[in-house]
Amino acid sequence: MELKNLKLKSISAIRWATLEKIAVQIVNFVIGILLARVISPEEFGTVAMITVFTGILMVFRDFGIGSALIQQKEIDDMDCHTMFWTNIAIGVILTILVILNASLIASFYKNLELYSLTILFSITFFINSFTFVHETLFRKNLDFKVLFYANFFSMLISGLISLGLAYLDFGVISLIWRGILNVIFMNVFLWFNSSYRPKFKYSLDRLKVLLNYSIPLLGSQLINYFTRNGDNLIVGRYLGSFQLGIYSRGYQFVLVPVKNMTGVISKVMFSSLSVIGDNLELVQKTYLKMIRLVSTITIPIILGVFFLADSFVYIILGENWKEVIIVIKTMTFVGAVQSVGVLVGVIFNSQNKNKLMFNLNIISALFFFGMVIFGVQYGITGLLNSVLFSSLVIHIPQAYFALRTISLSLKDYFWALFPIIISTIVSFIIMHLLKSYIVDKIGITTTFHLLNLILSIPIMLMLTLFFLRIFNNKDFIDVKNMIQKDLLRV
Repeated sequence: MELKNLKLKSISAIRWATLEKIAVQIVNFVIGILLARVISPEEFGTVAMITVFTGILMVFRDFGIGSALIQQKEIDDMDCHTMFWTNIAIGVILTILVILNASLIASFYKNLELYSLTILFSITFFINSFTFVHETLFRKNLDFKVLFYANFFSMLISGLISLGLAYLDFGVISLIWRGILNVIFMNVFLWFNSSYRPKFKYSLDRLKVLLNYSIPLLGSQLINYFTRNGDNLIVGRYLGSFQLGIYSRGYQFVLVPVKNMTGVISKVMFSSLSVIGDNLELVQKTYLKMIRLVSTITIPIILGVFFLADSFVYIILGENWKEVIIVIKTMTFVGAVQSVGVLVGVIFNSQNKNKLMFNLNIISALFFFGMVIFGVQYGITGLLNSVLFSSLVIHIPQAYFALRTISLSLKDYFWALFPIIISTIVSFIIMHLLKSYIVDKIGITTTFHLLNLILSIPIMLMLTLFFLRIFNNKDFIDVKNMIQKDLLRV
């Protein structure tokens, strides 16, 4: 693929992927809020208990072969057929494993209700295996338009049905069916919009080639999953379903949008950097440019959430969720780190350094679990402080070794981020002083909560861009041009 054509396709992919994430996030957010009005924190916590375990198996759903197909320069039908039937087999095995271990999950949490719910949810593994090749081909070809429609409409329809079930007092069942229906609608849409049709062909030699790339990646993904979700396992076991419901929802309100925003860039970056992997200078330039764009947009937005957390709970969620405020505020700082940290993995993947990433993730996971186990002894506050501290510590060595693979240093990395970090810190201090002044003058009223909810993120973003222009006008102009000429170009 020519570089000019790659740039055009990458821009189009970013545009559609951005639209997808924004639209899906809005749907998820609105439906999630409405569900929180009628479903208790305990019921959300019950579902989180299931998804902690099933999420582990979800990492195995394609054995990392999808990323292997994207990373390879050339693939043919035999590669696709091999991947398809491998995924079907994996889907069957995972479904059976979940069913057989449903009683163990219920026993672990001492909650008998989990047994039948886990068995019901297990069907998603089998259903999901039918269109993994289709989705992978769309991503490899940077055709994110189809993925936008598939994700948006499946999420919307399944969400509305789940909402209807919740208002009919189906409780936790409505949350389980939301996940099942989302997978079904997604599969139907992808299948009928893809030209790929599987045939009864299989090649063990092709599978071995794909596994040589995917096995280390799978190991890294598994370790990374434990790092990101092990806290839910421990909270559910030691603090109970209510605290898990509070913790998991606060996590999702902040970090899921972060993952969606950065996921837009990381998926496109992986495809793009895989194509230009031999051009080291271009890889360096592209990576540094993209982390400046991502950090300039995501960090001030995420930290803006810190200031609206109280108003969000008071106006939107209601009194039953007041304990989630401290979770949301702490997770904004975790999210700020992860918004740029997630792009580190793109370097490992695109440069075929998955074994190195796997080793680093093992060390990171051990450190993270140690901190979580230590923090949970002091309740939810101790856990939150441990999660924040470990996120900061883990990011540095991972960034160091990733940057070395493309001949960059931590100095290059932090120098690229320095203007936005300074601009954000100054803006955060001003926002804190401004909010304190307004509260002292007019008090905390419903009007204050409404204005705070609406204006916190825009003001934080504008302040950050203002100071970015003062501290580093070149970065401001680069970001402005990238948005105007690339992301918003029709």
